[in-house]
Formats: sequence, structure tokens, C-alpha cells
Amino acid sequence: MKQIVLLLSSILFVSCVLKSNDYTKDDIEPAAEAFLSHGWINKYLDKGQHALFPASCFQDIKKTVPKKWWRFALEGLYYHLPEKPDDGSTDTWLTTADSILLDKNVHAFVQLIFGSRLCSSGKYDDALVRFQESYQLSQLSGQLFRANDARRYMARCYLLKGEYPIAVEILNEVFEFLKDKSDFFHQVRKFETMLQLSYVYNSCAEYEKALYWSKKAFHYVREFDHPGQEVIVEERMATIFLNLNMPDSAFLLLKEAQTQRLAFQIKHDTASGQYLFGKTLFMLGRCQEALPMLKRAESGNLENANGLKIAEIKTAIADCMQLLGSSDSAMHYYRQALTLSPVQSNQAKIHHKIAELYSLRGQYQQALYHHQMGARCFSDFFSPEKDRTLGKIEAYSTLDYQKKHIENLKKNRNNQRFLLVFLGCSLLIGSGFVLILSHRQGQKRRDLENQQVVQQQYLERVSVSLNQKDAELSEAQHLLALKNQLIQALEQKTGSSTLDAPIRMLTKKDWLTFQQSFETQFPDFISRLRARFVLISGTDIRLFILIKIGVDSRSIADISGISVESVYRGRTRLRKKLGLDNSENLETFIALFSMPQVLT
Repeated sequence: MKQIVLLLSSILFVSCVLKSNDYTKDDIEPAAEAFLSHGWINKYLDKGQHALFPASCFQDIKKTVPKKWWRFALEGLYYHLPEKPDDGSTDTWLTTADSILLDKNVHAFVQLIFGSRLCSSGKYDDALVRFQESYQLSQLSGQLFRANDARRYMARCYLLKGEYPIAVEILNEVFEFLKDKSDFFHQVRKFETMLQLSYVYNSCAEYEKALYWSKKAFHYVREFDHPGQEVIVEERMATIFLNLNMPDSAFLLLKEAQTQRLAFQIKHDTASGQYLFGKTLFMLGRCQEALPMLKRAESGNLENANGLKIAEIKTAIADCMQLLGSSDSAMHYYRQALTLSPVQSNQAKIHHKIAELYSLRGQYQQALYHHQMGARCFSDFFSPEKDRTLGKIEAYSTLDYQKKHIENLKKNRNNQRFLLVFLGCSLLIGSGFVLILSHRQGQKRRDLENQQVVQQQYLERVSVSLNQKDAELSEAQHLLALKNQLIQALEQKTGSSTLDAPIRMLTKKDWLTFQQSFETQFPDFISRLRARFVLISGTDIRLFILIKIGVDSRSIADISGISVESVYRGRTRLRKKLGLDNSENLETFIALFSMPQVLT
């Protein structure tokens, strides 16, 4: 991430010096150009003084540089800091600049860089705070160019957090701001924003929109003849084609990009190009060719210490290893990728790949564990409306494990049948030993038959268990649908999509409509409830149903138009009528109360 920022900002900084009569309010002034281009910065760069003695460097800036140019001086020095693994010296350098110069433009730039570094290390919420501060300060200073830079970095944070709609909204706003700007600096940011929109849509699996923005960026760089940027766009489009399962199209694009890299000696991010080429060859079934390229991409990214990219490459290497039959090596690379990846959605995918390897080995307990870990990652990463709840995924994983176990039992039974046939043939061939072996073989055959009976009984029990799981899952889905219906009724009253927001009570008509829907789904439920607990009243039944579909006490109070204390008293009365003692949980009892057959 820092390398991309370094490259683009260096282009902007040099271009500011070269284009003295093409500047805007957001860009460096001509007088600052002249001052900074007459060797002032170089005297610090040549000696490395800005890196080794930051305090004296910034004190000198404070004494000799006009205040309105401090931020430009700081930026020019920052992008020439030594490239080495960060030991905290860069943060110290930035903090020193901020504390000595004490200028809002400097502070806005420092917050932007701090946010970028936090985002690269996976601390997205902390990074968003920094970007927001940089944005507000830039707005107040009239530095709209920098303000929109901060917004683009905020969009990247939301992308990595999985909050795609927010990222898209921010990037569209930035693009609208840049659309009518024709100077070089805004044109560069316009191109970067197109690429970011392509990346966001690609990440949330809206590949057609991702392809649209990639093509828009491609036409842009073709028009302005930027071969280096053209290579970046071609590799981005190749990534989208891979996600669309079109490796042939991706291969052609990558071949063209590789030709341009050689023709124009473009060395920027060659490891990324090698990774894409290797992944494409893998999807084309050419694993022997893909593996060396992926290994070279891994070496290139290890130097940059980019955890996300290294994890993606190691996952691709593991996929190759698995296809080539090296399951132990594949497991090793998957585990490394799992440790390195900072993105939960990627962690979930790797967990499921590890689970598949364990399943192939017959280690179903380990496979189930990794399926559940992947489910937890998905439930943390995706929002609830995407319908990836932990309970459902765990249920499906458990069912999958049990089905595979049944298949293995059936295979064992077939093997045993084959053994019986083989033994029968052996008896016919060895007729001379029939009298000696008949008793032993008969005993073995009876033991096998008894074992088959036991296994058949076990299979029947497992099948019954599976049917029960299916019934429980169906019941949960219908209860969730009823809760959603109740929420929709409340939304029509308040415009809120959550039961946690303040709501008005439901009218008697609303409640009757909901009760009719409930009785349609579970026709004999209320009558069975009255038959079993004769003292239960209509109010008790309403409370029972609301708890059954998962509504909390505060929301029940709002729905019923009573206080929370009244709900608690109602719960106490309900416990007595249900015959529960102090050791029994009311929610657990209601959740386990058997439902009638769900209507489908």
C-alpha cells in the first residue's frame, strides 16, 4: 500500500514542479516550487538528515520555510524516507513533524499517512478516525484535492471491512467531484477512483459493474497514452475475468500486459502480474507451469511484507499443490495463508479449504471444526441481511459431516459384501478344506451379518436424526419469517428496520393479522397450548408467541404498549402457569416446546 502511495505522490510532487503555470487552489504554489526546487530539500536528502535527525530538520523548516509551504516540504521529505521494515521510526518521524510544525495542513497530511498505515495493518476503525480528521481539516483549509484523497482512503477501509455499499457511495461522490476537473492532478485521481470502484464491485461479486469501471479506466489510459497504467488496468480486468470463470480471456489480457511490461520496462508490482498469470494457468489446468510463477510472486511480495497479497498467493500455491496430489504441502500453505490474511472473508474461505482436505483424509471432526470456524468468520464479516448466519452454516456443516459418515458406512458394507463373495468362492475352490473351515467361516459370516444389522440400525438412527435436523431448520426459518413480518409491520409505523429502535405499539387489528399468520404456519399450536396449560390466558399466549419468535422484553413492552416492568411481571405469571421452578429458564422452555407440523 505504501509503495502505491509513494509512486503516485512522487508523480504528483514532480509534476507540480514541472507544471508551474497549471495549478489550482489545491496544488503547490509557483513560489513554493521555486523555493523547494533550488536544492533546499536535497540538502536534507543527501545527508539523510530528515530521517536521522527529524527534530532539528523540522525546527529548520519552522525557521526558514513560510508556514503556507510547510505541508509541501513535509510531503517532499516523507516520500524519501528509507524503504525498510518499519520499527516505529516512521511513526516517530511523523509525530515529531506534527508536534513541532503545529499546522492544520501538516496535521491533515500526517493523519492521512497514519490512517494509511493503520489500514495496511488491518486496524480499520482506527484508520477511519484518522481519515475523517484529515478530511475535515482539508475541507476547512479549502484543500478539496486532499479532502477527496482522504475520502478515497476511507472507501478502501470500508471495502476491507466488507461494507461495500458505503465504499461505493463514497467513491461515486469522489468521482462526481473529479468528473469536470481537467488538470493533471485531478485526472490522476479520477483514474485511481475508477480502479477503486472496479475493485469494490469485484470484491462484492458484482462482476459486470466491476468490468464496466475497468473498461472505463482502460479507455482513459489509452486516450492519454500511459502504458504503465494500462498494464495495471489489464491485470485488474484479468482478475475480474478469473472471477467470471473466463481464464482464456484473462490469459490473453495478461499476455498483452506482459508484452507491454517488457517493451516499456515496467517493473512496478511485477509480483502481482506473476501471481495473476500463475492463477490463470492454474485455472487452465496447467499447474506445472503455474507453480513456478506463483513461487516467484511469493518471493516478490515477501520483500514488501504485504500480508494480504502473500496470503492470496500462498492460497493459490496450496490449490496447485492439492491438484498435483501434494496434500501435506497444500495443508502447510493453507495454514500459512490463514495466519497472514487480515481479511475475515478470506480467512473463512481458507478455513473451508482446510476442511475439505480433512474430509478427503477421513478426519471429519477436524473438518467440522474448520467449517464452523469459517462460518464464524462469515457471520462476523457479512451483515445479517446477507443470510449467512452462524447457526445455519453450522447446521449445514453438521449435516454434511453426517451424510459423508453415512456414505462411508455404506462403502464399508459393500466391502464386507465383496469379502463374503470372495470367501464363498474360496470355499468352492478349496473343497478339500470345507469340513475344517466351514465352522469358522460360518461363524465369521454370522458375525458380519450381526455387524451389518447393527450398522443398519445405526444408519436408521442417523437418518431419523437428519430428518429431525431438517424439521428444526424448517421451523427456525418459519419463525424467522414471522419475526420479519412483525418487523415489517413496525416499519410501516416508524420507518425503522430494527426492533431495537423506539416503536409504537401494535393495534388490536395488527395483532390479529399477525396471529392469523402464525396460526396459518402452525395451525394447532395455540389450541395445544391451551389444552396443556388450562390456566393460560390470551395475554399469556401473546407473550408466549413473542418470546418464541425471539422478541426481547423491551421490544415486547413497546409492541404491547406497556412498561418493561409489566412485561417482567407477565413473565413471572407465565412461569407459574407453565409450572416452571426457579432452576428452569423460561426462554429455553418456550424454545423447546414442540411445534406442530410446519405447513410448506
